[in-house]
Amino acid sequence: LEDGTLPFLSIAALKHGYETMRRLGMRAVKAHTFALAAHLAQELGSLQHPSSQGQVCVLYGPWRAALAVAPSEGARLVGPVVAFNVLRADGGFVGYREVESLAALHGVELRGGCFCNLGACALHLQLSHLHLQQHRDAGRVCGDHNDVINGQPTGALRASFGYMSTFEDADALVQFIKTFFTKREASLLRSVRCNQPAPSLHAPRQTGGKPPASSSLSNTDPFGGASSEPSAAEMIICEIAVYPIKSCAQFLPPGGAWPLGPNGLLYDREWMLVDSADMPLTLKNTARLCTIRPEIFLRDSCLRVHAPSWTGLDPLNIPLSPCNDGNGMSSGESTTLRRSDADVSAWFTVAVGVPCQLVRQQSGAHSCAVSNTLPGPISGSATLDVFLKNASGSSPDSDTSTGPGMLDGQPTIPSHLSACGKCEGRSLGFANEGQLLLINKASLDDLNFRMVSQCEKSSRRRSSSQVQNVHP
Repeated sequence: LEDGTLPFLSIAALKHGYETMRRLGMRAVKAHTFALAAHLAQELGSLQHPSSQGQVCVLYGPWRAALAVAPSEGARLVGPVVAFNVLRADGGFVGYREVESLAALHGVELRGGCFCNLGACALHLQLSHLHLQQHRDAGRVCGDHNDVINGQPTGALRASFGYMSTFEDADALVQFIKTFFTKREASLLRSVRCNQPAPSLHAPRQTGGKPPASSSLSNTDPFGGASSEPSAAEMIICEIAVYPIKSCAQFLPPGGAWPLGPNGLLYDREWMLVDSADMPLTLKNTARLCTIRPEIFLRDSCLRVHAPSWTGLDPLNIPLSPCNDGNGMSSGESTTLRRSDADVSAWFTVAVGVPCQLVRQQSGAHSCAVSNTLPGPISGSATLDVFLKNASGSSPDSDTSTGPGMLDGQPTIPSHLSACGKCEGRSLGFANEGQLLLINKASLDDLNFRMVSQCEKSSRRRSSSQVQNVHP
C-alpha cells in the first residue's frame, strides 16, 4: 500500500508501454541500451584533467571486461546503467549531490546515492564496516546531503538508459562533465599562476587496521583500479562574512579575521526574528530583512544594528553578554531561546515593517560547553586555529585596533564564552544545515556573468528598460 494518491496516470500508461516493448522486442531494446551505456562509459573513462592528467571519472562495475568483448557478451555483464563518481584535479571526490544538482540545472537527469542497495554501494566504494560506522556517527542518513565524509564518497551517480534514449542524451552528459569539470579548470590554469608550492589538503594515511582519513584517486584507473597520491592543491580565503541575525545582512570583519565558536563563526546566526506566532522571519516571506545591517564590537561587547535611512531609526545597541532576566522560551528539543525586551521588539517592528521580536540562543542552550577552539576537525585530520583569517589578514581601509569585532588588533572571544569543560556533544544554533558555508569565487563569477547576460538580453528586448553600471 502507498500513502497518498496512486499514480493513476502512470498506471493507465502501462498498457501502451507493454505494447511498445512487444513491438520493438527485448533483444533490440537490450542491444540499443547497451550501445548507449558502452558509449557513455568509454567517453567518461577517457576524460582527463588538463593539470594533473588524472581521470575525471571513476566507473563502477565490470566495464573493462564488458568493453573488451562483443556487444552481445558485454550486455550480459552490465545493464543499461553507468554508475560513476567525478574526481577533482587533485584526486578528491566531487560530492554526488553537487554534481546531481548542477546537472539538473542544465537539463541532465542523474540519480545520486546508493540506489537502495547499500551492500553493493559499500562494495564498489570500498567502504569497510569502520567507514560505515564513521558515516553513521557523522549523522549520515539515507537521502541527506552528506555525500563526502572524511574524503570518501558515501554514494555515486547513475545514468540510466531506456528504449527512448539516444546517443545525443549520452553526449549531453559527457559535454556537461567536460564543461564544468575539465574546461573551466583549464581556463583557471591559464589565468592563475602560483608563486609558491601549495600545501596538501589531504590527511596522511593511517595504519593499524583503521580506515584512512581520506581516499584520493588522482591518476585513477577509470574502471576502478588502484590510485596514486594526490597532487597538491591550494585554497585561499578571500573574504569572511558573519551573519549575526539570521536572514539579515552580513557583517564583514574589518581585520580580515574572526574567532571560531561552538557553532562555526562566533555569533554567526545566534539571533533570529520571529513573528507573533513565534515563526521565524526569512527572506522568503520578509524581503526587508536584507536591509538590516548588524555590526559586532567585541571591545564594547555590543551588537549594533542599523536600519535603512528612510525609517528614521537610530542604530540599536544590543549587549553581547546574555542577561539572566527570565525571559526564556523553549523551542523544540533542548534549544532554549531568549526574547528581547519591548523596546528592541518595537525597533525591529518599525525596521522590518511587520510585528516581530528578536530572540537569541541562550549561552547555556547547547549540549556542549562553549569553547574558544573549534569543537572538532572540519575535515580529515586537519586542525584550525581559533581565528579564521582571509588572504590579506587585514583591511587597508579600517582601523583594526578599534574597529568592529577587534580588540588590540585581534579578534577576541568574550569572557562569557570561555569553556567549562564539563559538557559533551554538539551545540545548537539557527543554521539550517552547514555551520560553515564555503562559496567558490568561480561560482560567484559564473553567477554574475549569467545575471549580466540576462540583463543584456532583457534590455535588447525592451529598449525602454536600460541596465547600466552593473558590477559583478
